[in-house]
Amino acid sequence: MRRPFALDIGLVRVPGAVRSMLLVAVLVSVSTVHGAPPAPELTARVESSLGSFAKRLEARPPDPSSMHDLLTGYLNRTDEVFGSAFAFAPVEKGGKPFTAVPYVYRKNGRLVRKDLAAMGGDYVSAEWYAKPVREKRPCWSKPYFDKEGGEIDMVTYSIPIYSKGVPPRLVGVVTADLPVESLRKGH
Repeated sequence: MRRPFALDIGLVRVPGAVRSMLLVAVLVSVSTVHGAPPAPELTARVESSLGSFAKRLEARPPDPSSMHDLLTGYLNRTDEVFGSAFAFAPVEKGGKPFTAVPYVYRKNGRLVRKDLAAMGGDYVSAEWYAKPVREKRPCWSKPYFDKEGGEIDMVTYSIPIYSKGVPPRLVGVVTADLPVESLRKGH
């Protein structure tokens, strides 16, 4: 009788399927340092490309009507990035709350556009938005499954964008999403 492959961890024997999930979790957990995912060459390129894009957005504050085109241009220049969003800081317009999160991502060899705010999600409490806003600096998220956007396991690098006024006000958060799979491959 053939037994499934198992891994011994101390006194616990772990079956093959669970072992695979455990090894992936260990890879991501052990390789993650200060919130940055593994594959340092890839993450450095993403940090640099999104940092340049963020500087352009700070110099000329974006508006929701042009953001999908700007995000599409960014993705066309950075083929390693799966998706990118600009989450506008919620504001009151005409006495009503206004939210917008233009998002562009890759699917079946083409770029797809969505507005994540229109899907009803609470993006301001999502780690990819809340952490950089709270810490007032660029941040990597922990791995998560993106059910509203690209519908894959990913990590997100996020940069908060502030106005140049005094005092500066939060305009929004620009993001770059990487599939967890690309981090395992070390692209």
